[in-house]
Amino acid sequence: GYVQAFSWVDTLGEWKPEGSRMVNSGPNAQVDDRFGFSVSLSADGSRCVAGAPLYDGGGIMNGGLASVFEYTPQSASSTAKWNQIGGDLIGDGSNQKQLGFSVSLSPDGQYVAVGASGDTTTFGRVYIHRWDGYFWDHAQPITSDKLNDDFGYAVSLSFNGATVAIGSPRTSRGIGHGYASIYELEVLKG
Repeated sequence: GYVQAFSWVDTLGEWKPEGSRMVNSGPNAQVDDRFGFSVSLSADGSRCVAGAPLYDGGGIMNGGLASVFEYTPQSASSTAKWNQIGGDLIGDGSNQKQLGFSVSLSPDGQYVAVGASGDTTTFGRVYIHRWDGYFWDHAQPITSDKLNDDFGYAVSLSFNGATVAIGSPRTSRGIGHGYASIYELEVLKG
């Protein structure tokens, strides 16, 4: 798969492609990785995160990944393009985790949340990463305490990345029951 950004051209009354296609550049990228299954843009449209929940890497089947891209406008010497920033965002190396099933980029593009709802051995997880200017740092993953609830099926970050809502559409209470959890980033000062 791939991701293509579009921008609205009011004078033409249509959407036009904006920059190059974003593709999974992982070492084991394959057609069926489902790259682009989930996407999220920063508020100004200069950053985009895309998930590939069925990515197989390092001997891990359907471990998944997410990649963040930054837009570089057209210049006199180059065409407009999207370049990956930082490395691929991957989980802890579990099979069937499906990391990247859901993604959310904070409006300022400094934080990204990546859901791994397929992780049945650890009850689903969400990874929060912060851009430090060179790499995506990550905090301890947020983990559900309920088995097979699809924790991380949906994620949404607040305007500053300090709060995340996490959807879990399945529970043991019966068909059609689910819940959402809200977590707040705790910053330790020393």
